[in-house]
Amino acid sequence: MSYLLLVDNKYVFANYTERYLEKKFAKVPSIFGNTAREGSAFVAYPINNVSAGPPEQSIVSATLTWDCPAYNSTVLRNQIGLSTWRYQWAGNFSNIAPLSWLGAYHFSDLYMIFGSYLIAPGEISELEIKTSEGMQDLLVGFITDPHSLPAKGWVEYEVGEEGGGKVARFGADGQVVQFVDGDEVDGPCHIPGQVFDTTP
Repeated sequence: MSYLLLVDNKYVFANYTERYLEKKFAKVPSIFGNTAREGSAFVAYPINNVSAGPPEQSIVSATLTWDCPAYNSTVLRNQIGLSTWRYQWAGNFSNIAPLSWLGAYHFSDLYMIFGSYLIAPGEISELEIKTSEGMQDLLVGFITDPHSLPAKGWVEYEVGEEGGGKVARFGADGQVVQFVDGDEVDGPCHIPGQVFDTTP
């Protein structure tokens, strides 16, 4: 079974660059979020050895089909002066990712944003609780006043800045949030030879 977007030019468009150039978009601040292993939920895995998981390169390729469009939209938004923030969910908590190779798979950030990780079976660590609360605080900050975020350490994503801007990375490396260089996340979308890290 495949879940792909269907271009209808009403909700999903064939050419987003053209729409930006023609100014056919909402002129409001925006936030784009991705997960570090978007693709792990979409690629075929070995049915006779589920715990082994799929080849890592398959996960990377599938993940970049989600990450690079977010990067490309950010570039276009930067060119016309629209405020844009980016986040990457990179946590791997066993109660919401029961197979270790799933990691921060597509949709798993929603458990943290809505606090619904609490209904998943298994142990819930203090880091998981604090990460969910941190994500909620910053995302509510965006909703109420996006321009309040720099005071909380989360600056707009500006691709022209050294390191390619800043991305809020949640749940990685034992930390609630880190503000990492955009090129660390999006480099494979525009820097030849850069390797995407699905487990930062």
